[in-house]
Amino acid sequence: MVFDLNLVIGLVLGFLLGWLVEWLMDRAYWRQGDERASHQVMLLEAELGRLQAELDTMRLKLRDLSHLRNRLEQAQAEIERLRAQRLRAGEET
Repeated sequence: MVFDLNLVIGLVLGFLLGWLVEWLMDRAYWRQGDERASHQVMLLEAELGRLQAELDTMRLKLRDLSHLRNRLEQAQAEIERLRAQRLRAGEET
């Protein structure tokens, strides 16, 4: 069996050239994908920081509201105690 050397060289060069072109295209595509993913990660990290700050603010407000609710309940209990005391004082006279 006789092989034409030009045919074999052309076939090998064709495979190598095809592989090189495919590798370059994959590299360009994945680099763009990596850049987009990195940009998206950066945006999400910024959003996460903003949301964490907002969460901290809300936790402080919740703590303040809880404290105010306790004070309101104490004030309402004191009002009820004074009303009851006034009613008893009115009944005694």
